[in-house]
Amino acid sequence: MTALDALQKLGTRTRYGPFVRAAGQLKRAMKDGRVSEERFKVLVNTNMLTEARRGIILFTLSNMGSKTVLQLAEFLRTTPDKVQQALITMFDRNEVEVIGEKEHSPVIGKVRSAVPETTLVIKRVIQQLRSVHKSLSGETTDVVGDAIEKLSGLLERLQFIGEYDEARLSESAKRLRAIADESTEAMLGSKTSENTEQLRLLISAGLEAFARFRLKIALEKGPNLVSGKNVYGEQLDPKVYKQIMDTYLDNEVERGTILLLIREHGAMTTKDLAERTGIPPDRVLQHVLRMKRDELLTIAGEHHGYVLYDVPRTPSEAEITIQTISTLANEIIDAETELQGLVSDLKPQDIGRLVNTLEVFSKARDKMAKITVGGSIIAQDVLSSVEEKIKTALSLSYRTRARIPSTRPKVTIDDLMEVDVPTVMDEYRDMMGYAPLLGFGTVEWDKSKCLGCKSCELSCPEDAIFLRPIIDIPSFFEFSDEALERLPANKALFYRMVRTLAAERPEREIVLEREAPGFGSIEVDLWLCVACRTCVRRCPGPEEGALELDLKWSLPDVVKHIVSETQ
Repeated sequence: MTALDALQKLGTRTRYGPFVRAAGQLKRAMKDGRVSEERFKVLVNTNMLTEARRGIILFTLSNMGSKTVLQLAEFLRTTPDKVQQALITMFDRNEVEVIGEKEHSPVIGKVRSAVPETTLVIKRVIQQLRSVHKSLSGETTDVVGDAIEKLSGLLERLQFIGEYDEARLSESAKRLRAIADESTEAMLGSKTSENTEQLRLLISAGLEAFARFRLKIALEKGPNLVSGKNVYGEQLDPKVYKQIMDTYLDNEVERGTILLLIREHGAMTTKDLAERTGIPPDRVLQHVLRMKRDELLTIAGEHHGYVLYDVPRTPSEAEITIQTISTLANEIIDAETELQGLVSDLKPQDIGRLVNTLEVFSKARDKMAKITVGGSIIAQDVLSSVEEKIKTALSLSYRTRARIPSTRPKVTIDDLMEVDVPTVMDEYRDMMGYAPLLGFGTVEWDKSKCLGCKSCELSCPEDAIFLRPIIDIPSFFEFSDEALERLPANKALFYRMVRTLAAERPEREIVLEREAPGFGSIEVDLWLCVACRTCVRRCPGPEEGALELDLKWSLPDVVKHIVSETQ
């Protein structure tokens, strides 16, 4: 807590909003008992410390200008990899951007609210010259290369400054743009041959860009914003729209080129992509980070210190088999270790854990029996020989758990009929309006507060509560706005999305084929429940949680359960 207080003082000075909010939330969670001391310690040493670094990075970039990762690491007195880890989230939050390159290291700058027009003009001229530079030869190549180098230095200085008086540079920028256009037309007109591969790549990249959904929407909606007004009565300036679309189209074509190269030649580094496309390394890095965030690219390892990027590829049958078997093998090893510890000194309260462990073996065997390579099941004889043994062991453990609850003696239904269950003192009857029975109660579940985390199921000492893979879709339309505001943002967004997209209000529940973390319906076995309130205390739902214990036994439900068991 002392460390968190010290970080908060630092966060107040840097005025970094995400850190201030996260620190306040963590303190409230610790005060309310929703976070254990061990978890609190981990969060302070990882999440909070990283958020504090982000605040210092943004403060440094705002007051001292753009810096490389190595310079930021030196200022923070930490390692470059920790700075890079902090920067990834800052890219996603649109707080920082790559504005250049210095000694093969990207230069990081703060995202400005508005980029001056002159800076954009010079940036466009550099892109224009680079697009024709590779097709030149002789002295012209050196002249254009020298111009690109000088303009790149100027662009880097303007990006470092950020905001400046454009009036002093506007005339020079116009002349520069005119010279670049005339030079480009002259160079293109003097070309006698075309590079077929480069032309094919450019055309394919253009088709890739126009196939993207976002570009289609931008091209469709943009003219409407220029000619008409939006719902707020605002109208887009045609010059601003043209500038936005030019930049946007350039970016999409460059990203399309990167995707095509990776698809055709396999995983590549940013260095390889920059060399093959002629796009500056800093822009390649920006595109790669954006495409990774959009799940168009994945990380496939590294090569000579550079990260390898690849497109998501469909795994082969052999790869899926190896991955599935490896996962099941790890689960079985863990279950075997726990099983050996349980059977060495088995106690009544461990019956629930024993059932869960045996279920791991049973589910793993069933999944392995469905894995085929070349149309044949792997190790079919072995799986068949253990099938009956696993089923028998699991069935015996189920029956044992039902007959020997860990917190009350074994009784039969006939014995129960003759037992006089004691009630509490009369003053409770006067206070509550009824006399609760010791050890009996009904657990009420509020669907609008449930996070589907299975905390109640995992913590119940009697295995009396379960999260079933059943989604009560009609209830989504009954949640109030106040209830949704109390839920985590992603959970509330999902409920709102379902209600928005539904053509008509559903009337039936949805039964899932398998368990889905975060979703389901709570079921309570009242015959096993001992009203210990463990599930109520462990529920992390908003406010007081999604579960509440009513010290009244729902006798019709219990009788229904007894009758079904007897039959």
